[in-house]
Amino acid sequence: MRHKRLFYLLLALSLLACNRTPKGADKDDRIRVAVIPAETKEIRETVHTSGQLSSKTEVRLSFKTGGVIEQIGVKEGQSVSRGDIIARLNLAEVNAIEHQAELGFQKAERDYQRVENLYNDSVATLENLQDARTALQVAKANLEIARFNRKYSVIEAPARGKILLKLAEEHEIVGQGQPVFLFGSSEEEWVVKASLTDRDVVKIDLGDPAMVQFVLQKGSGRERWL
Repeated sequence: MRHKRLFYLLLALSLLACNRTPKGADKDDRIRVAVIPAETKEIRETVHTSGQLSSKTEVRLSFKTGGVIEQIGVKEGQSVSRGDIIARLNLAEVNAIEHQAELGFQKAERDYQRVENLYNDSVATLENLQDARTALQVAKANLEIARFNRKYSVIEAPARGKILLKLAEEHEIVGQGQPVFLFGSSEEEWVVKASLTDRDVVKIDLGDPAMVQFVLQKGSGRERWL
C-alpha cells in the first residue's frame, strides 16, 4: 500500500513538471526574413587592355629564290600601291642561271632537229628521236623555271597597303621563302588586335561595345598606332 502511494506521488509530480511552462517559452524564436521578388539586372564590368591597329589581311612577303638583297625601297609604316617594287635581289646569279637554261634549251632544239632529220632518212631509230624530244622538253621546263625564279627575285606590293614590319636589310643574305616584309592591305578592313587575360576574357562577349583610343608611338625609326 505504501508503494502504491509513492508511485502515484511520483506520477503526479511528473505530470506537473510536463505541464509547467518553461521560463521564456512564450518568446518567438523564429527568424524573420524579407521576401524580395527576383528581377534581372545587367552588370557591366570595364576591361582595360592595350593592342595594335593592324590590317585584317596581313601577308609575309619574301623572295622565291635566296640571295643577296640589293635594294630595299621602303620603310616601316610606308604606304605602297599595288605593283610597286619594294625590294630586289642581286640578279647576277639569277641571270646566269637563266642564261645557262637558255643555252641548254637552244642545244636541245638543235639536237632534236638533227635526230629528226636522221630519223626521216632512216639513219636514227625511233628511240633516238624520242630521247631527243624528251631532252628538249626537259630543257624547256628548266628555262621556264629559271625565268619564273627571275621574275620573283623582286618583291612587288600585292595590293594597296602599308609595310607593317621590315624583317631584313640591304646586303643581307636571305634564304628561299624567308620573310622580308610584313604587309597589311588597306583594301581590306582594319582591326585592333589586343590581348586579354584569362580573368578578363570571360567578362566579354561578341557584340559588346568598346571604346578605343589611338596613340602614335615614335622611336627607333618606327611609328605605330597603338
